[in-house]
Amino acid sequence: SEMCIRYSAFSIRDSMSPFKKRMLARVFDLSSEQIAELEELKATTQAEVEPLAENMKELAVLMPEILLAEEIDVEDAESKLGEIVDLQCEISSIEAYAGLEGFQILTSEKRLLTSEQRQALVVFAENALDLFQYISDYPGWDNIKDDFEQYIEPIIDDCHPDNIPSSPGLELTDDQIEAFEQLGDDTEALIEPLEDEMMVLGVELLSILMADEPEMDDAEETLATILALDCQISAIAADAVLAGVQILTAEQRQTILEKIESRQSRRGRWGNWGSSEE
Repeated sequence: SEMCIRYSAFSIRDSMSPFKKRMLARVFDLSSEQIAELEELKATTQAEVEPLAENMKELAVLMPEILLAEEIDVEDAESKLGEIVDLQCEISSIEAYAGLEGFQILTSEKRLLTSEQRQALVVFAENALDLFQYISDYPGWDNIKDDFEQYIEPIIDDCHPDNIPSSPGLELTDDQIEAFEQLGDDTEALIEPLEDEMMVLGVELLSILMADEPEMDDAEETLATILALDCQISAIAADAVLAGVQILTAEQRQTILEKIESRQSRRGRWGNWGSSEE
């Protein structure tokens, strides 16, 4: 069966669509005080996340040469991938708890949600994390997303075990193809139940928040479990990336590295990374 590995450690969420934002803002009919509090929360979130995202970008710039080296320094690769996972987990945690704080702003002063507001939340927020995405969205997110597309996506596209077997010019042996299939099956078996549990908990968290008097302690506990599961998935996925590139020969890794360097050189990205100059 086709491999399906979600690389949470190297994923980044899209901003909520303008349509969803307008609808939720209209439904909530926020007061000027609530808007001011939400804007302050967004600014705080942005200040906390941006340096972490910058650190993640700096690490990502190094990863193709580390993962696709003629002789992989496994200890260094594990360390760098671990740092990326930790940063992504920290960013996710900051944003999720900002979303929880934002929800409390929306329902401040015992402001109960009307039936229309509840219905809108259920329709527009598939689970609680979607709602948090709306609440904690802030100016500057597009810059972080741009950096992701420039610096981190090559790891996903070119070093992802799902994609390596179909990469042109590698001429994988039957044994290598079988090894990639096994890696995909093993990784999916580890990740799938965690993703299922996260989905159930996300819906459960939304139902906690939709109660007439939300139990915020229960909400925080459920959110913490969701975040822990997400970090587990990230770590498993990062291990699979490293295992995948080790299936390849040094020459095959060089072929992929040259493809990345050529593409980034054409786009004028990555600064001096990949330059032929000494």
